[in-house]
Amino acid sequence: MSAATELPRLLAGARAGRGATLRDHLANHGLPSLAVDPAGLIAGVEAAGLHGRGGAGFPTATKLHAVARGRRPIVVANGAEGEPASEKDRMLLAHAPHLVLDGAQLAARAVGAREAIVAVGEHARAAQASLAAALEERVAARRDAVPLRIAPVGGGSSTG
Repeated sequence: MSAATELPRLLAGARAGRGATLRDHLANHGLPSLAVDPAGLIAGVEAAGLHGRGGAGFPTATKLHAVARGRRPIVVANGAEGEPASEKDRMLLAHAPHLVLDGAQLAARAVGAREAIVAVGEHARAAQASLAAALEERVAARRDAVPLRIAPVGGGSSTG
C-alpha cells in the first residue's frame, strides 16, 4: 500500500444520505493541530502551495497575510457554488461539513479573526442542513474557539 492510500480521504466517514458526524470526522481525520502559531499556519499554507480555485488561482497564503494585517479580520468560507455545472462545494459541505468547519477555525486562528462565516448557496438545501447539523454538534461539544455561523447567499447553481 502506498503512502497516498494510507492518508485519510476527503470524504472518509461520510455515509449515503448524510454528512459525517463529529464522531465520524474525529475518527477519520482527528483533531486539527492548534499547537502551531498563527504565523506557522500561514507558512504551512504557503509551503503547501495552496491556491484559490477561481480563474485567477490566487495564492491562499497571500490572502491570509492580507486579512491578518486588517483592523478587524474575519474569515468567510465561500461555499456558494458560483461555478456553472459544478457541485464540488455542495458535495463537500453535505458530506464532510466538519472538514470545512475545521478549515474555517484554522483560518480564523491564522489571521486572528473573532468570527468565521460559511457562505452557502440558498438553493443548496442538503448542504445547508448538513452544515447546520455539524455546527450544532460542535456547539454542544464546545469544540470551537471562534464562533462559526452559516450565511445563505443568493445565486449559485446548486439545487441540492
